[in-house]
Amino acid sequence: MSNIIGLSKRFSVDVVAKVESLKKWTIGTFKNSRQQLLEHMGKIDKTTDEQFEKECEELKELHRRYGCVVNAAREFTNLLTQLAQAEKNLAESLQQLSVKELAIKPQCTTTSESMRRVAEQAVALDGCLRYFLSSMETLHAKTIVDTLETIYATEGARIEFDVSRHELESLHSHATASPTAIQVASDKANQHRDKYEGLKADVRVKLRLLEENRVKVMSKQLEQLQSALAAYFSGNAELLNAALRELASLSTPATSFLL
Repeated sequence: MSNIIGLSKRFSVDVVAKVESLKKWTIGTFKNSRQQLLEHMGKIDKTTDEQFEKECEELKELHRRYGCVVNAAREFTNLLTQLAQAEKNLAESLQQLSVKELAIKPQCTTTSESMRRVAEQAVALDGCLRYFLSSMETLHAKTIVDTLETIYATEGARIEFDVSRHELESLHSHATASPTAIQVASDKANQHRDKYEGLKADVRVKLRLLEENRVKVMSKQLEQLQSALAAYFSGNAELLNAALRELASLSTPATSFLL
C-alpha cells in the first residue's frame, strides 16, 4: 500500500511539474509573439546591431545562391548520366548491327568503339560532377545551415531579451513596484542579455571561420571541376581521370566550424 501511495505522489508531482513547464512555455511564447508583432507595427523599440544584422542577412542570401548552384549541378549531373547511358546504348547497338551488316562492319565497329570512349569520358565527368555536388550539398545544407541555426537562435534570444528589458522598464515606471520585483526582473534581463551577447559572439566566430574555409574549399573544387570540363571537351581521357582522382581526394567541407 505504501508503494502505491508513493507512486501516486510521484505521479502527481510529475504532472504538476509538466503543467508548470507548459504554462511557462505558453506565457513565454505569447510574450515573444507579442513583442514581434509590436515591433512589426512599429509600436515598440527593439535592440539593434546594424552591422551584425547586415552580415546575417548577407549569409542568408549567400545560402540561397548556393542552393541555386546545388540545384543546377544536380540537374546537370542527372542529364550527363542520361547522356552517358545513351552513348553506351548507341555503341552497343552499332556493335550488334555490325554482326548482321557485314558490308559496313568496319565502319560500325569503329564508330561503336568511338562512342564507347565518349561514354567512358562522360562517366568520368559525371563522377567529377558528383564529387563536386557532394561538397556543395554539404556546404549548403550543413555547414552554412549550422551558422544559420546559430543566427536564428540569436534572433530568438534577442526577442527574449527585449521582452525582459521592457518588463523591467515597465516596473521602473510604476511607483508601486517592489524592490524585490525590480531586482528579479533586472536579473532576468541580465541573463537574457548575456545569452544574446554570447550567441552573437558565437555567430561572429562562425561567420569568420565559414568565410575562410568556404573560399578555400570552393577555390579548390572549382579549379578541379574546370580542369575536368576542359579535359572532357578536349577528349583528354588521362587528364579527366586525373581530375576525377583529385576531386575524390579533396576533403568534404566541415559541417560545423565551432564545436
